[in-house]
Amino acid sequence: PPPPATAGTPPAAAGSIAPPSRSPTANRLDMYFYDFEGIRENKPEDAEFSDEEDEVLFGQDNRVVYFSKLLRVKHNYPWRDYLHLNGNNAFSTRAWARVGLFLGNNTQLEVLNLRGCELKVEDLRVLMDGLTRTNSLRHLYLRDNGAIGGAEGMAIVASYVDGNNHLKELELKKTGLREDGLSVLVPALNSSSVQRLYLGYNINLTSEGNSSLGRLNPPELSLLYLDESNIGSEGCLEVAKVLKNRKQTLKEVFLENCKIDDEGIQSLAEALEGNDVLKELLLNGNADITSVGWDHIAEAVCNTSSIEATYLSNHTLESVGYDHSVNPRVLNINSTSASPTVAGRRKVALVHFGGDDEKAQFHLDPIIDLDIRLMPRVLAWVGSECGFNKLHHIVCNWNNPQLFGYPSPDRVHIAELKKEACNLQEANELLKQTQAIESLVEEIERL
Repeated sequence: PPPPATAGTPPAAAGSIAPPSRSPTANRLDMYFYDFEGIRENKPEDAEFSDEEDEVLFGQDNRVVYFSKLLRVKHNYPWRDYLHLNGNNAFSTRAWARVGLFLGNNTQLEVLNLRGCELKVEDLRVLMDGLTRTNSLRHLYLRDNGAIGGAEGMAIVASYVDGNNHLKELELKKTGLREDGLSVLVPALNSSSVQRLYLGYNINLTSEGNSSLGRLNPPELSLLYLDESNIGSEGCLEVAKVLKNRKQTLKEVFLENCKIDDEGIQSLAEALEGNDVLKELLLNGNADITSVGWDHIAEAVCNTSSIEATYLSNHTLESVGYDHSVNPRVLNINSTSASPTVAGRRKVALVHFGGDDEKAQFHLDPIIDLDIRLMPRVLAWVGSECGFNKLHHIVCNWNNPQLFGYPSPDRVHIAELKKEACNLQEANELLKQTQAIESLVEEIERL
């Protein structure tokens, strides 16, 4: 039988199919839903709503999201430090404003994931208005929101990032980020604490002859992700500027499938000079890079023209991806050495002395003119890094009488000092005898 009619609910018509029974709570929520206009008129934008009122605001389609995720953020649950709203694209702008209010009042949340929420600029604005009131957020993901990458949307992001000293990670992949948006965002990033920045999959990130990318200089930046951004050779010039600006912090740069050619990779290779922090420069999928381009990277990490040039090469870069012609042994030396200094010595041993390869031939020309006082150290180093065979080769073929078979300059000097001391001692004894004789003569004369 149909349920009894409640106040405000018409009785079921004769012969009709009765609706399923509903709980009093559900009926009460229906009442809130249909009377929402009255709620909106009587409540200011940032007023606290009851949980039931908020449920009405988010709507029946988002009921699960509200109860399983948003309600916990609203009430600042201590064990809830993340909020993932991936793909929730049914929120109204007013609902996003409420999310912003929840976030602004929350002191536990560290991760906010809004990937694929189809945010509009106005949604982003009201969300960020609330988000600026919290200091707990560390990671913000805005990927796959393609309508916010222009100047207006990035100005909103910039207002949140500018001077922010708690945000560590910002993802803006597939946001439609363009040069006009980047030019607004970069100055704000430069005054933030962002360490990991994802700007990839934005094909119009840079424009020919005009790019703000080269001015990117956040003081703590350690990762820059630009995959699939089509930056080309001109964009590489801008990335090279970032490498030089942040050569003390930037450890990872992702440039896969960016339409980079030999000219672009040359700019990147030149930026490696003096860099002792960068570990990964991933360049997979750039089909226009030929062996000529890879030679620039190879020379940057191991310049073979002289011992000094090898020692002053880049000793921290460990990976350039999987599609390259750079000597993997050199990159392995960088990745397995305890310090850049150790890596430099190992490369000198490998390139100029054949390393631990017993059959490798090498010449003594690079060390033949070294100061003789350095040679004991050179021999000790060759023995430890290259093995006994290389040490034996030097001893047998280096005809240097000062080192082999004759006293060293130091020993000669010590011998001379000892001889002089002996002569002085003899002279002193003779002087004493002379003084004694003179004393006796004076005594005889006096008597």
